[in-house]
Amino acid sequence: MTLTMIVAILMIVAIVALLLKGVMNAGLIFAGVSVVGALIMGFTFRDLNGFLTSGMTTLGGTIFLMVFAILYFNILVEANIFKVLTRWVMKRVGNNAIVVSCCTNLLAMVSILSGSGAVSCVTTLPAMRPIYESMNMKNSSLMMVYTFGAGALIYMPWCIAVNEYSAYVSSDAMTMVSMLIPVIVIHVIVSFIIAVGSGLRQMRHFKKLSEEEFAAMKAKIDEETKVEITNKGLMIFDTLLTIAIIVLLFTGIINAQIGFAIGLIILLLTNYGSTKKQGAYLRAQGGKLINIIITLLGLALYLGVANGTGAFNDLAVYLTAGLSGDILIHLPLVVCALCIPLQIILGNASPAIVVPTIGALTQPLGVDPVAFMATYFAVHTVATNLCLFTPTPYLALELAGMDVKNQIKTQFVPCILFSWVILAACVAIGLIPL
Repeated sequence: MTLTMIVAILMIVAIVALLLKGVMNAGLIFAGVSVVGALIMGFTFRDLNGFLTSGMTTLGGTIFLMVFAILYFNILVEANIFKVLTRWVMKRVGNNAIVVSCCTNLLAMVSILSGSGAVSCVTTLPAMRPIYESMNMKNSSLMMVYTFGAGALIYMPWCIAVNEYSAYVSSDAMTMVSMLIPVIVIHVIVSFIIAVGSGLRQMRHFKKLSEEEFAAMKAKIDEETKVEITNKGLMIFDTLLTIAIIVLLFTGIINAQIGFAIGLIILLLTNYGSTKKQGAYLRAQGGKLINIIITLLGLALYLGVANGTGAFNDLAVYLTAGLSGDILIHLPLVVCALCIPLQIILGNASPAIVVPTIGALTQPLGVDPVAFMATYFAVHTVATNLCLFTPTPYLALELAGMDVKNQIKTQFVPCILFSWVILAACVAIGLIPL
């Protein structure tokens, strides 16, 4: 084993350990470990310059998309578009466990279109929890339905996770999402099947409210979801513009970067009429953008070092030197089947470490690393609230009235089984070999 291979192993261990401890922004961890590792391998600062340039070439489109998509969707959030959608869904809640479960699923899907897991759980869980508790439905059922519903539409190309995962294999979000369209359809259908099944289970201890109690609850919901609409025409315009951009993206007429760049310009002009208002909005979003840009810049350096030094590829070849091609070609399937426990153990480090390494090994055997990453992403979407090394699951657990122990106890097996269903779909459409 060479020095570069040993350093590559230490880099992986250091990145995983630091990500799990959450000592700083993930981008700073990627960048710091990459710089130290490359210098120990014998590369110079001039080489690091080249590695960063290479990584930036790979991730330039992703950084561009993330900045414009975040600014775009935050305008929709401030314009109360998602509150109006929430109100529309909440008005359809019925005095029936199955209807309640299906409305939860639909609300989770609608809210995750914002591209933010935090926005989704804050929108869905506080609204639905009082209904579940009033009707004697379990909080674990609420969390289960929410998880599968949000996971069904988290595939959108403007979501941070989609862009991050595609970057690990030097691709773009739209390419990865396009591969997964049949899987997204299956996920949506299965999520509603799960919601109906959850509702049927809750019927055993479901407490149907009297007409007076149900009317009072609906009145309370109506009051809590009331939205002040100052310009209905503008809200309709914003919604239609967003639908048009999404349609153009999925039909391939425009790419995501240009679509959201043009859309952002239009929204800034229509929603914030003066340069003073536009400037105030952009300054208010600065903190969120800096955090994401630092993460992606750190990731760019890491990818540049990983590709430029060749250390990770050499290590992967060394570790699997005794394995035949017949065995190697099945590694993507095995890794995807174990995705849920890997995500729990390694957290957000799992796609950064596992997939690019195995992808480099199996690409010569005909496995497309982008399709492999797409599959890995698809099978782990429901693991979001089991990954306890990121803050969003704790926010969701608090809002749903759940604790970590019950969360893992009630969701681990269903999530594993569901991930295998999605994996089977990915194999069926030819993303990875059986």
